[in-house]
Amino acid sequence: NWTTTGSNASGKTYCTITIRNSKRGGVPGPDGRPGRRGMDGRSSPSATDGKVEIVVKQDGGFTAIYRWRYDLSVVWHEASPLKGDGIIEPGCMVQLFLTVENTGGCPTPKYQDILMHLQDNEWVSFVPAYLPIKRCIAPTETFMTPEPLIFRVTKRSKVAKGDPFNVRGI
Repeated sequence: NWTTTGSNASGKTYCTITIRNSKRGGVPGPDGRPGRRGMDGRSSPSATDGKVEIVVKQDGGFTAIYRWRYDLSVVWHEASPLKGDGIIEPGCMVQLFLTVENTGGCPTPKYQDILMHLQDNEWVSFVPAYLPIKRCIAPTETFMTPEPLIFRVTKRSKVAKGDPFNVRGI
């Protein structure tokens, strides 16, 4: 005889099953014969490589096909403080001009705004964090932001000792 008890994750018993055997088991017998061998199959040939295409309907019914999406990369930047002596230091407001290149395979959308977003972190906070950029930037074309992104360098409560503080932002 044996009993099996089932319980849920909290340990609460939800069922108990008891199996009773009225006859004793016999003497073990010899092992059975091995089973039949499985079917041997040949490997099939590899399929042809697939491809991805981006199909865009243009004005006038023209259809353009691109092999990969657009990808915007920062290729140049210039940062300078809004006021003061030209030194970027904790607490100051900084203007950041960017040049972006479309390093992808198709132009950016023609009828949809793209907002460049820069993420705040422990060193800087952007005001505002989004900047609209030019529509329909062709592959390999560069674009310079017409107005700067503005950010504030975070003030630190501890003064650095030893080597000057230097952090690369881009």
